[in-house]
Amino acid sequence: MIEARFSFAGRCVTGSRPAETNPPIAPNFSLREFARQDGTFFVHPNLILTVQEIRNLIGQTVNIVKVGEGGQGARGFCVSIRARDISELERACAGFLQQGMISKFHQDSDSLFLEALSSPTETISLEDALDTAFYVTSGFETSGDPFQKVTGNFDGAGLSFGPSQVNFKTGTLVRLFRRLELVDTGKLQACFTVKAHWDEWRGLWDKPAKEQISWGDNQSTGNRKQDVKDPWRGYLKKVGQVPAFRKEMIAFNKDIYGNKLRRALEWLQGVWPQPITDLRCFCSLYDLCTQQGSLDKAHSQIKDRISREKPKKQREVVQIAVEERARLADPPWRAASMSRRLGILYDAPVSATESEKTAKADNPYFSLLPEMEVQGIEQFVGS
Repeated sequence: MIEARFSFAGRCVTGSRPAETNPPIAPNFSLREFARQDGTFFVHPNLILTVQEIRNLIGQTVNIVKVGEGGQGARGFCVSIRARDISELERACAGFLQQGMISKFHQDSDSLFLEALSSPTETISLEDALDTAFYVTSGFETSGDPFQKVTGNFDGAGLSFGPSQVNFKTGTLVRLFRRLELVDTGKLQACFTVKAHWDEWRGLWDKPAKEQISWGDNQSTGNRKQDVKDPWRGYLKKVGQVPAFRKEMIAFNKDIYGNKLRRALEWLQGVWPQPITDLRCFCSLYDLCTQQGSLDKAHSQIKDRISREKPKKQREVVQIAVEERARLADPPWRAASMSRRLGILYDAPVSATESEKTAKADNPYFSLLPEMEVQGIEQFVGS
């Protein structure tokens, strides 16, 4: 039996398994940093994500000075933080407040007190579940600030960008940038400091995918073409620093992969009589849809195993689905694909071996995965 990394009260992290006394709770923060004065923990995922997002945006270490109680109903949402450049920290918080991403903040001696957006602790809505799925997948896909992640043509996708690594091969990179242009054309153009370069980038959107991939390959560099040459790398990182664009990237990913997830849930409901409402199942399937698109290629294998094994629990059904789909990935990626999905199901790193390769994928956002039912699944699947 695999023991979950974290313990929860509702959606809030309250501790960790004995084998890991101070696991990562976010990419740049550990559990102990969120300890209250009495040494206990009660950390809402909104607070975890807010502090990490601020750290990503300012690009410098953020220290948690004190975990606060806040006002009535704010337990688990409040913290005092400090950074080397307090004015930069204040600017970031002001931007988050303007974007509606935090409830409030104010000066607290030589630090800033902030309160993350309130959200229920005992239930999780469909919208919050999609946010959770997005961040859990980003925890696998990228290191550092996921919104500024730029990778080259190491995988044949031409060029990939952002938390879910949208790319030229799938057409998702161009679709995202068309949406960013609608959000704020001026700010988008300003990220490309040389006008000729903006014109070149904008012109690429109307080219065939083959030409886009070739262009991306020409801009790729480093070991196995994993990196991208400047100035293009710098331009795209600037795009990822704009709060309005970061917000749109989340919305875009939820739209694209939420629709794929809906199809997967609908199909599973046709081969197993109960709806899949478990948050970890929901997030595991979302991760699959982000990486592999759908369950379609493994439909017959999944049906056969469900028929033979007669699973009684949601996680048993989803484990069958993600394992069988992983076995149909390209051989080098099968173990990693399986390890990711199983890790989400069990809220802990899980080792998987396929095609003579072994993987054990870790994720700093296992802290977002309590055992909880997602509200509104039946309406989501039926919409």
